[in-house]
Amino acid sequence: MFDDSVATEQITDYLRSMIKENTGILKELEEKALKEYIPIISPEVAQLIRLISELSRAESILEIGSAIGYSAILFSGFSEKMKVTTIEMDEDRALQAQENIRRAGLEKKITLLKGNALLVMDHLTEKFDIIFVDAAKGQYNNFLPKCLSLLKKGGILISDNILYRGAVAETGFIPRKHRTIIVNMKEYLSRLSEDENLTTSIIPIGDGVAISLKKY
Repeated sequence: MFDDSVATEQITDYLRSMIKENTGILKELEEKALKEYIPIISPEVAQLIRLISELSRAESILEIGSAIGYSAILFSGFSEKMKVTTIEMDEDRALQAQENIRRAGLEKKITLLKGNALLVMDHLTEKFDIIFVDAAKGQYNNFLPKCLSLLKKGGILISDNILYRGAVAETGFIPRKHRTIIVNMKEYLSRLSEDENLTTSIIPIGDGVAISLKKY
């Protein structure tokens, strides 16, 4: 489901009108996500990641937060050489993702790892061209050092949903139920922006996406 855009509805609809619609299992999973309120990557963010992947000639992506496997399946189609490693903590979602990957015939291109990403990443030894973070927003600060250690020199960290429906830019009262996530996300964005090893751009499409280049 991709309806939480920080852009106006008019701009969002216009941007999406210029993106080729998916077919097959991807279209099926989009419909399932919409019906069952499952969060999946927005079309405009997906298109941006495709462009970054092609420009950087990426051959490996680590995804934190598989959900039902939609974005892993999408990413695997970016190039013939693309390999995707995706991590999902929720047991039911992981089972659904594994089945969807099997149905798509992509078991050889996509590796699904089940468990808490903070623990799973400690056991990974491969370095990745791109790391895509789209999991629990309150954990982004904890993910960051692990992501940077697994990212190649010249690799790209992509952090999704970082504007939290625009709330990170609010200066007034923040309701208690959102306060912790917003404070954590502001800290995360500050860390991305101030890290001398990163060049970061924050783009207001979808629910906000940060693109960070690891320089060395």
